[in-house]
Amino acid sequence: MDKENSLTRSKKTVSSLADILLKEGVNTLLPGSSLVYEVGKLAVQHGKQYFTDRTEQRLYDFHMGIVQGEANDEANLESILKKPFNLDEYHAVLNACVQDIENEKTEIYSDLMKSLMVKEITTKHRRFFITVTKQLTFTEIELIRNLYINANYDLMTVGGTSQQVTSMLTSQDVLTDITIRTLVSYGLVTDDRKDMTSLGKLYAEALFEENKLTPKSINRQEYTKINVAILNYMISDKIHDQVSHHLQESLWGLGVKSSILALNGRSVRQAPLLFNAGVLILSDVEYDEKHFDKRAIAEFASKVPIFPLNIKPNEVNVSALGLKDPIDLREKEPDQVRKEIYELVEGIFKR
Repeated sequence: MDKENSLTRSKKTVSSLADILLKEGVNTLLPGSSLVYEVGKLAVQHGKQYFTDRTEQRLYDFHMGIVQGEANDEANLESILKKPFNLDEYHAVLNACVQDIENEKTEIYSDLMKSLMVKEITTKHRRFFITVTKQLTFTEIELIRNLYINANYDLMTVGGTSQQVTSMLTSQDVLTDITIRTLVSYGLVTDDRKDMTSLGKLYAEALFEENKLTPKSINRQEYTKINVAILNYMISDKIHDQVSHHLQESLWGLGVKSSILALNGRSVRQAPLLFNAGVLILSDVEYDEKHFDKRAIAEFASKVPIFPLNIKPNEVNVSALGLKDPIDLREKEPDQVRKEIYELVEGIFKR
């Protein structure tokens, strides 16, 4: 197959009859009936070649999609190549792939065929999955994947997994609503549009490999179940507040939730139930002893680890509070401070 010619024909989205004729080597045509005849003849030739090229490319991409994930593992690759499969299923999936108008679904069909080869799936489910994959659009299948991820991972949202799924299945957009109704009609989403059905979850697990069903696959971060108290005893001070917010953003990027607060004798009783760790922000300022409650900090430190973060060199005496070794910020420029905080936080909290 002439790959360059094939890709030129199949991937260009806008053209004209003049472009096609020029591509076929026709530079000039006489007006009249001969022009109509030549246009028709050459358009047919181009159309035939297009379908030939597209089919060959689909066949190549389909089969490469089955094995390319095992390219770096010789044993797995050999196992896939020698794996027996049902010819009727293979032909059904292959035929659907070749006839589908969406190029994006080629990878979907490859994943489906690989799943039918290596996963334990009942006969009735196998036939259903082939049929439903053929009928659904790429957008609808992607929604199934995203629903599965949102149903199984807390993605740092208020309300957790149930709220994530409900939010995805509640839409005022007409096209999205049609997509959701289609998934309901195939039994993949519940009638009340609040969750995936067991069949929908089984379909997602059968169709996609594990690495395509993770938060990372959709550029999201899973909640680590770590909650950090950012102890800021100079709220409203520009530098303290900037560092607090940079710290909060960095923690969020690592899947860690946090709250900015100043502990006192009353709030410290609940703090160990709410937080797994703390970061105490310190600078070269004179803290109000009545507000800077060392007893509360020490009590909190006896229950969870607290890391002192010195944003400037200072002489604040916290040596008797049972804190972890102090961390000193070296940078002064805001962008550099943000980067340094992220690196420090990543070293402490990233799992």
